[in-house]
Amino acid sequence: MSDPKLTIDTDLVRRLMITQFPQWRHLPVSPVASGGWDNRTFHLGDEMTVRLPSAAPYALQWYFDYASAVQCEYRSRVSAQSLISPRIR
Repeated sequence: MSDPKLTIDTDLVRRLMITQFPQWRHLPVSPVASGGWDNRTFHLGDEMTVRLPSAAPYALQWYFDYASAVQCEYRSRVSAQSLISPRIR
């Protein structure tokens, strides 16, 4: 049986930027010191992050994160986008 964990590294993130977001291909990519168990997180330039699921079961987690942010937005009138996209320091 193969390991369900994927190899997610800076090279993969760079390749994804080149193919899917070419406008950001020039930005440096570096791993976040503590990226978590469910996801691998990378800095993209100085203001953005890239978060990729570390295994197939975590692939839909973004949906639950977004739904939670929308619930917060509804209750507090804070933008959901501001809750889910700040750069992790």
